[in-house]
Amino acid sequence: PSNSSANDKFGGRVAVEGNSILIGAFGEIGFLNAGSAYVFEIESGFLINSGLNDAWYNPATNGQGFLITVLPEIQSVFVAWFTFDTERPPPGTPSGVGEPGHRWLIAQGPYSGDTASMTIYVSQGGVFDSISPAANTDPAGDGTMTIEFTDCSNAIVTYDIKSAGLSGEIPIERIATDNVALCQSLSSQ
Repeated sequence: PSNSSANDKFGGRVAVEGNSILIGAFGEIGFLNAGSAYVFEIESGFLINSGLNDAWYNPATNGQGFLITVLPEIQSVFVAWFTFDTERPPPGTPSGVGEPGHRWLIAQGPYSGDTASMTIYVSQGGVFDSISPAANTDPAGDGTMTIEFTDCSNAIVTYDIKSAGLSGEIPIERIATDNVALCQSLSSQ
């Protein structure tokens, strides 16, 4: 602990139950027969790390996917989700760039252990590579996204998009395996 001193007997007594560790520190307070107890929770299982940064997708819906970026310094995950509208636009619907049915959403939020819990944001109103009209994004978001990683190559995305009334789960995997070794080394630290 940060308030320990040379005379403390930190670790003189240790008890473990489940994911909790109780460590005694006799003499912590400096009085005869006094001390402190510290409780630590052990995270078990897979831990999110920057080795997960990559392109991910569900092979059953090829052409759609996620770019996932883990930001360990701020314990946050950022996701760009590339997908399509819920219905195909009518044939001949004009589009200056890309395909008229393309949709992209973003999500960001904190992570703990193997799970990131994020807010989904939808930007709208902008025009390709232009400052006018300015795009806008509702800071309250438009729903939630959770990603639970089972290992360095597999995860489950759970989403709830309020404005569209859509919710569901998507199993995802990496498109390429280049970062798997890095992820495995970081998850063992």
